[in-house]
Amino acid sequence: IVVWNEGGILVQKNEEEMFLQRIRSLAKEHQVEIIAAIVVPLKSDEFFMENKIHWISNEGEIRQTYFKQFIPPGEP
Repeated sequence: IVVWNEGGILVQKNEEEMFLQRIRSLAKEHQVEIIAAIVVPLKSDEFFMENKIHWISNEGEIRQTYFKQFIPPGEP
């Protein structure tokens, strides 16, 4: 299992599908489970984003997408 830290990479919304395809290919090619933690900005002029993980199986399928539900105190 390959896991990286929360918000480990910033992916633009219009590049997310391409990014996921690459991660899915890597998981299948190397026969590993990948838990990819990403941040996707939703507005260019404000600090508003999706903070989520995509769990990819060793067969290249998306097992789960999890959205962080609660913002900790101090974050906008």
